[in-house]
Amino acid sequence: MRTRAAARPNWCSPAPRSRTRTRASGASLARAADQLTGTERFLKAQNDAVRRQVSAEADAVRAQNRQMRERIDHLLLANDQYRRTLAGRGPGSAEGR
Repeated sequence: MRTRAAARPNWCSPAPRSRTRTRASGASLARAADQLTGTERFLKAQNDAVRRQVSAEADAVRAQNRQMRERIDHLLLANDQYRRTLAGRGPGSAEGR
C-alpha cells in the first residue's frame, strides 16, 4: 500500500502573483512617486513665492516705519519751535491773544 504525501493547505503556500499584476503595481508606484515629486516641486515654489512676498512686505513696513519716525522727529522740532515762539512773546503780548 502506497501512502500519499499529505497535501498542504492553501494558506501555506503563497498566492501566485502574475507578472502583469506586479508590473502594474510597479507602474502605479512610479506614477505615485512622480506625482509626489511634482507636488513637492509645486509646494517648494509656493513656499519661495510666499517668502519673497512676505520679505517685500516687511521691507515696505520697515521703510514706512522709518518715514514715520522722521516725520515724528520733524513734528517734535516744529512743536518745540512753536512753544518757544509762544514763550518768547510773553503773557501780556497782544499778538498771543
